[in-house]
Amino acid sequence: MGRWHDAAWYVWQLPQNLLGLAFWRLMQRRHGDAVQVLPRPAGDSSVATEPAADSAIEHSAAHPKPAASKRPAAGAVGQNPTPPRPLPTDFTMIHLPLPLFGGVSLGRYLFFGDPNPSADLVAHERGHMIQSRRLGPLYLLVVGVPSVARAMYHRRRHAHWTPEARSEWYHRHWPESAADRHGGVRR
Repeated sequence: MGRWHDAAWYVWQLPQNLLGLAFWRLMQRRHGDAVQVLPRPAGDSSVATEPAADSAIEHSAAHPKPAASKRPAAGAVGQNPTPPRPLPTDFTMIHLPLPLFGGVSLGRYLFFGDPNPSADLVAHERGHMIQSRRLGPLYLLVVGVPSVARAMYHRRRHAHWTPEARSEWYHRHWPESAADRHGGVRR
């Protein structure tokens, strides 16, 4: 995409982009070299299930044509009839030495507690990027606050559950289920 297009997305998501940038800089001051920019995931095709604006999708080396899926045909009941659209690729993945969370998405900045986040976790956080792009300045109120509140409640209330049960409960509800769907994560 062109610089104007990227600048427009950055401005549309300005509150979360500024918060993400400030959080990154604050963590660098507190933790120094332990805060690292992570490489992109290997084999990242940047394709998920965000509906395309139109049916003409450009496919290139950066955005290859998606492989055929086992989903029902487009237009089937309960299915989105539009083809998948590439996920945003203008993001920065950052490892923070904080064991308190899996991942946090603030605009174009994706923060991870693990230096080697799973492909599903990266895709889930990129799903939050889709939500951020759709909601713009409302993202922090509409998605960010409920997501943080759910995570805090979940950590205290379900600490005795198995990791599988906790993950299933947490990702079953909005806004996490929507981030999974937008990022192409199937749980």
